Amino acid sequence: MLLGAASAQTSKKPPAAAPPAHELVLQGKVGAAVSLALKAPDGAASTLKALLDRADAEVTERQIAEAKATLAGAGKFLDECAKRSPRSAPPREALEGRRLRLEGIELSDQKEYAKAEGVLRKALETSRKIKDTTLEAGVRNNLGHTLRLLGKDGEAVKELTAARDIAEANKDLARAGSYNFNLGLALYQSRRFEPAFDAFKRSAEQNQTAGKTGVEARALLWQGRALSAVNSVSPEPIKYLSAAQKLFEKLGDSANLGWCYYYMGDHTAYSFKFKEAAAYGEAALVPFTKAADKEGLRQTYNFLADMFGRLNEAAKVELYRKKALEIASPQGGVK
Repeated sequence: MLLGAASAQTSKKPPAAAPPAHELVLQGKVGAAVSLALKAPDGAASTLKALLDRADAEVTERQIAEAKATLAGAGKFLDECAKRSPRSAPPREALEGRRLRLEGIELSDQKEYAKAEGVLRKALETSRKIKDTTLEAGVRNNLGHTLRLLGKDGEAVKELTAARDIAEANKDLARAGSYNFNLGLALYQSRRFEPAFDAFKRSAEQNQTAGKTGVEARALLWQGRALSAVNSVSPEPIKYLSAAQKLFEKLGDSANLGWCYYYMGDHTAYSFKFKEAAAYGEAALVPFTKAADKEGLRQTYNFLADMFGRLNEAAKVELYRKKALEIASPQGGVK
């Protein structure tokens, strides 16, 4: 009996470690989180930082609802800290700056670009006041994106370059890769194709290292587009577009896979290889149909009508022109 009892005692598992304070906040146990955090001299500050870091990561991944919930929890944590121990409560500026940033992102998503610009500039002012470089880089990236959509290309490039430089200085490859991608879009929109290619190249490399395959693939696609704009008859763009195509196939991203084929066809047509260009165009139809991408299908049908017109294939010209008209009509759809 004694041996059995001893064996039973030794087989008991040790008690599970208590979750850290920031996890308790996310579980809604704010009171317990504050009690735990206040046991250490810097416990409240480190808990707030963990929550803000989590929210920053969620924004980077476009998990907007999750980021809002995390920031709301951080606000409750600070409120409770201020009630129990005002001297130990961390300053609120870092939280308020992120709330402003999130508000600006949501306004931009709603196409309220002018309002978004104003809110993001307030967030930028806060980030610089408290010398929070992670927040500053993120805000500059979102501000640059909004300015690009407002057609303020020069200002957009300035803000996105600053965002990229901060992220690279902080050796934050995931964010640097995202900011370089947005910088490439702004440079491309302003018809600065060679600098755009360089930004997309850095983005692809950084995202590959960071394991962000989706953004890496998009950066490769845009490298191909930028290089095609520099030299419309070079074979080089096809290499980048083909590399993007393979990644999109692995990811199961049908819409972007369709655009890879479309842009390969578009580039090939400039070398008067109309049959090869048409083959790329027809290859785009399958993923576009799977993705129910009406705009992709409409553009591809028109492209194919043009290619087969140059190849003197009247039946296919008529077929694709008819399909383009059908999908453009109010009753049109993916057939």
